[in-house]
Amino acid sequence: MEDFRLGAVLKVQREHTWKDIGEMLAMMKEKGLNTVVVWPAVYWWEDKSLENYPFQTGHEILKFADELGLKIVMELAGQITSLEYAPDFLMKDEYYALDRKGNKNTSGLGYGYLNFNHPEVRGLIQNQYKEIAEQYQSYKSLYGYDIWNETMFTSFDSYTLELFREWLKGKYSDIESLNNAWDRAYGDWSQVGFATWLWASVMPLVDYEQFHKDNIGMILSYMRSAIKSVDKSHPVIADNIFSMTTMDEFYDRPQDDWNVARNVDIYGMDFYPKFFGQVLPPFFRWQTLMGASSASPSKKFWVSELQTHHTAMFLPHSYCHPNELKTWAWEAVSQGAKGIVFWKWNPFDKGVQLFGRGLVNVKGESTPRADAVAAVSKVIFASPKEFEAYVPETPRVAILYDRMNQDFVKALTRPYEAILSTPSRIYTDCIAGLYKCLWDENIPAKYISPEDVQSGEINSYKALFVSNQVCIDEAMAAGLMRFAESGGIIITDGKFGEIARNGLLWRQIPGLISPSAGFELLDMQADQLNFSMCEPSENINFTGYYEHRELRTLSSEAEVLAMFENGEPAIVRSNYKKGAFIHIATFFWYGYLKGVTQAHQFMKRLNAQYMLSTVEAEDPRLKTNVLRGADGCLLFVFNYTGDEITSKVTIRMENANDCKITDLISRTSVISAVADGLVQVNVCIPADDIAIYTIGSIDS
Repeated sequence: MEDFRLGAVLKVQREHTWKDIGEMLAMMKEKGLNTVVVWPAVYWWEDKSLENYPFQTGHEILKFADELGLKIVMELAGQITSLEYAPDFLMKDEYYALDRKGNKNTSGLGYGYLNFNHPEVRGLIQNQYKEIAEQYQSYKSLYGYDIWNETMFTSFDSYTLELFREWLKGKYSDIESLNNAWDRAYGDWSQVGFATWLWASVMPLVDYEQFHKDNIGMILSYMRSAIKSVDKSHPVIADNIFSMTTMDEFYDRPQDDWNVARNVDIYGMDFYPKFFGQVLPPFFRWQTLMGASSASPSKKFWVSELQTHHTAMFLPHSYCHPNELKTWAWEAVSQGAKGIVFWKWNPFDKGVQLFGRGLVNVKGESTPRADAVAAVSKVIFASPKEFEAYVPETPRVAILYDRMNQDFVKALTRPYEAILSTPSRIYTDCIAGLYKCLWDENIPAKYISPEDVQSGEINSYKALFVSNQVCIDEAMAAGLMRFAESGGIIITDGKFGEIARNGLLWRQIPGLISPSAGFELLDMQADQLNFSMCEPSENINFTGYYEHRELRTLSSEAEVLAMFENGEPAIVRSNYKKGAFIHIATFFWYGYLKGVTQAHQFMKRLNAQYMLSTVEAEDPRLKTNVLRGADGCLLFVFNYTGDEITSKVTIRMENANDCKITDLISRTSVISAVADGLVQVNVCIPADDIAIYTIGSIDS
């Protein structure tokens, strides 16, 4: 069995001697790390007379790692192309990416921006990747290759345009189908360009952004093929920054978690919870990590870079405390991370991040942050089977994330950015508000894609939340109806099914799903947002947010659960075969993110009615995650408060009458009660701390 990977990045500097590097590797091993990511993997500054120039340093690292028992990941593409496949003596101006005006893109302060679709750049990359694999593949210490760190590419050059045209041909088949969707009058494919006009149709922008994401997969494919043509035995890794489902600021990179995960052996994510000074809130961190787990076909992923300290010498507000590193690491593990690589081992001693980062200080001495990582290592490697083999449990709740819907929302809001306060990220904000409400109620969830809805993968869940989904086509409608037929509950809010996948407004909204959902949309307004439940015994009043959707019910099967003050339906529930559709006629979860807290009451109602939570904490301030395996589970309990909390946590387990429970941090047995397939664990967790329990059979 492959062990859990816990490591740090070693950014090799030309000033380092082999002795310096050896001492750093030995100290990493001493602190409980078993993996080192080495960047760069080629060393143009070496003495050209060395036997293996420009790879001698890499050979020395791998040899010493063999002796220490460390595993090495060679990072082949970071953000300094001149130290990788495009050294200055090979660089040409034509290799730069081009902006929309056709000028070479040299705007980045951090690194060069090359055109990965240029055939010569592609050749440089492929040739170097093959040579790196040939040089390093025989070492037992080699774990694998990170073929692209923080995927990012945009260019408006002729090579990329030709790829875009081929992509469009694959989607539309003939030029008239494209003309119909784009509302254009092209005579042939050679006339199609990077169109920016949105007045007639938003499809030119939506299609470009879809291609923009797919292009990352095309580039990864040739990078992967270059390695695999030489070395088929070692895995390839690539990683994004945060998750496309949460960190909308990185939309233009572009990033597609699912696309990257499909094109590599290990999907990684770079995670900086304090990158902007203020720590990202816990629910948002969980949501981001859940995005990485959802995108990975195996539910397993790596945090390829986890923040270790402040970014640079003039950014002390991003200072990282040891307990923060410990918390972030356990959050990642609890969501399915099977590798954590800290960025980075030692602080930068040159460049714009001078004095930034590092588990050790500028003198190479240990710090409390390094000790916190060592404490995490001690727990993980005392129970390696559980931490490597157990994966996130399948929850009862799924959240639809649709990358094309995000592109539609961005295209439809872009002309109105001066009017609206947060138009461009309203889709991801809606999902963030939804996830926060689920998290506050201790209801675990996972993202699913439109393909999962259409394939039937969604049938593994009890409930599907769909928020601000403006686009529903025939295939999506059919998949949703099949899910409801089998007993699934579909909860929608905000925009829902206004347009088809070609950008055309449906005559009846929400499209083909209206009869099954039991309502149609007539209009929308921004006034009269207050509504209340119709059942007097519930006595709950709500404040809507952003939009009041004017609905008409379509059948006697449609039950109005809540009404706006003007008497119009605010929440409509329609039974459909064994399941049901529930539509909330306002931006309900978006409002929750913005501080309209009454939505939490409706989530509690849904949880009670459909049993959406899988673990129950007696004190709701505790937050739980579960990894399950064939012979037991790992239960993570987080206390984010300033108080010590004593509580009971109840989890459902097969063969619950024959189990043992161990606190993995204290290595002590835990008092519990078992009955009717439920295990009740007594917990006492200090302020701002974590407890981790194994629950398994007595024989395991």
